[in-house]
Amino acid sequence: MNLSIIYIFALFVLFSPHFIFPFLQKNKYAFLIYSLLFSIVFYLTYDMVNDKEIEGALLTTYDVYGNQSKVDAINVNLGNVQLDNGYTSLVKPNEIIYTEPLAIQPAGSPPTLFNRYALEENINKLFQHHHDDPYKQNIKEILCAADYGKKTACCNQPAVQVPPENVCPEMKPYCNGYVAMEQWGRCSSENQNSPPNFTYKPKGPEQCLDKKNICQSHKRCCPGGPGSNNDIKCGTDDCPLSGKTCVGAWMKENCRRTCGLCPNNNEWDGDISGYYIAEKNIENKEFNLNNYVTINKLQGNEFAWNNRAGSNWKLKRFSDTTNFTVTNYPKNLWSMTYVLIDNNNKVLSILGPGNQLFTKQYYIESVPVP
Repeated sequence: MNLSIIYIFALFVLFSPHFIFPFLQKNKYAFLIYSLLFSIVFYLTYDMVNDKEIEGALLTTYDVYGNQSKVDAINVNLGNVQLDNGYTSLVKPNEIIYTEPLAIQPAGSPPTLFNRYALEENINKLFQHHHDDPYKQNIKEILCAADYGKKTACCNQPAVQVPPENVCPEMKPYCNGYVAMEQWGRCSSENQNSPPNFTYKPKGPEQCLDKKNICQSHKRCCPGGPGSNNDIKCGTDDCPLSGKTCVGAWMKENCRRTCGLCPNNNEWDGDISGYYIAEKNIENKEFNLNNYVTINKLQGNEFAWNNRAGSNWKLKRFSDTTNFTVTNYPKNLWSMTYVLIDNNNKVLSILGPGNQLFTKQYYIESVPVP
């Protein structure tokens, strides 16, 4: 029987008017005082007589394998059930796929047809029971700002701390295309911020080039030349008769450019297109994207300077010289540049921003191995 009802009735009788305080009979506020006293005593003493006993219950539980069992839970808070003997939940768990371990095969041997079939069946069951969510989560596209294993931003951007959820995973460790405050990058298995994978190879012999280092100093031995003097001694193949003009047989074979035997010998076409690198900076391990430059021919004597950081400047040849004007560079800090060419009009290097020398690369692309 619930004692709270009897308790409330007793308090009601006790604080009835004129029951315990006769001197309040003539007080016009007697009913208000009795009501106030009733409320105070009821508030202070109700918890002392309130029955807190929680009745027991017979619970249906399931273990981790889905086996059903009955557990008698007495005086427990049913909102936070703690059970023993391996019973973990009041709700039946999802089915658990259990397969016997397969026999270990020798390393490098392909799985048998039966094992492959069993493996495919297990994978299908796994996805049917919706256990593929973790796998889907791992392969989803990550909006990245840092390479795998790094904590700061990639792609030559300000070195700020990057949250773990924006760091590339091990399977695709490189973050490409991230621009601070503008766009996220995409994870890739290839590092697009690294130098191109070129196999460098000097250009082979070309037609109408000087083949020997002594060509310039022995120009008088060319066909039609005056021949030997006190400083230069010409061979008999070039100048067989003393006092006569030379035939220049050896010089025609090895020094065609020096002897003026090339068409347009003294003219350079002004073509500076190609791939250039700031060789000295790279040797000092300064892997800045500004150190890798591609110059493309636009039209006529105009060219576009493009570095891997995404900057573009316009170059224009000044008259028929090796000098070029530069436009649209910030604050006009770089307005003129020039190229270095050898005696055979081969471009060697070009002077870039900040007086950095960029060396032209003559290469062939790597051939993939089958």
